[in-house]
Order: sequence, then structure tokens, then C-alpha cells
Amino acid sequence: MQLKPRGFLLLEVLVALLLAAMALLALAGSQGRAVRAVRSGQQAGQALVLAQDLAERLRTQPALAVQEGSPYELLLGWSAQQASLPPVAGACDGPAAACTPEAFARADFAQWRSLLARSLPGAAAYVDADPAHGVVQLWVAWREPPLAVDELAGAEGECPAGLGVDAASGVRCVFLKVRP
Repeated sequence: MQLKPRGFLLLEVLVALLLAAMALLALAGSQGRAVRAVRSGQQAGQALVLAQDLAERLRTQPALAVQEGSPYELLLGWSAQQASLPPVAGACDGPAAACTPEAFARADFAQWRSLLARSLPGAAAYVDADPAHGVVQLWVAWREPPLAVDELAGAEGECPAGLGVDAASGVRCVFLKVRP
């Protein structure tokens, strides 16, 4: 009479555990990438909403928006913008305030920059008026926190040269060309 083996060998159990562990690690890695992709999409969406908000603000004062030295123009680099945020001007507050269009534009832009700082911490903007063509070019930039070395690079050429960031910095930009 021959005995039939019952159960599993220890080696078979170890191989099964190893395969299960590898599958769980792969699943955890893909979940981490998915979470980063969702966060990246949220930040890009928020940057686009802020850029559209500024575009609408520019359209309230089209002549001021495209003039040389516009109150809406911001040509500071990334580092300079991280170091300072202008106070929200109160020159146009209250019903009795004597507010010129330029003062209103400065206060409006300072308010928008404050909104940018609250909505996308560490973000920057680059706004360049082009009176010759009657347009304003605007970029909203933010830094995505990299979790792996190969994720450091932003898209090549998506940020303006005047912002002073390179593709390896992890800074991403959205761009709008506005005709106020």
C-alpha cells in the first residue's frame, strides 16, 4: 500500500509567500505613482484656474493690461518671488476711496498674487505685457515634489527663460496668452 502525500512541502510554501510578497510590493509601488499623478493633476488644474482668474482680471482693464510697464506685469525670477510677496494694497478700500485705475490694478494684482500664494504654496507667476501685439503672456509656475530621481525634470521649455528655472528643477508651468 502506497501512502499519498498530504499537505505542502515547506519549500512550496516559501515560494508561494515570496510570490505573494512581490505582488504586494508591485501593487504598493503602482499605488504610490497613482497618488503622485493625481496630486500633479490637481496642482496643474489649480494653476490653470489661477491663470484663468488673472486673465479675467486683465480683461477688466484692457488698456492698462497691455501697456509698457503695466501694473500687472511681473518679470521677477523664481527665487526673487519666493523671497517676497507684496502686501495687498488698501488704497482702493472703502466707498470713499479715491482710486485711480492704476491703483486699482496694483491692488487687484497684489490680491491675485496673495491668492496664488495661498492656493499653490511656493508658486510663482511670470506676466509679460506685449503692447506691440496687444497681448499679455502669463505663466503660473509651481514645484512638484519629486519622490524619485527620474521624476525631477519638468517638461523642457514649458517655463519662460526669465523665470530662471531649468527643466531639472521640478518646476512646472501653465501658459496662457491673453488678448484683453
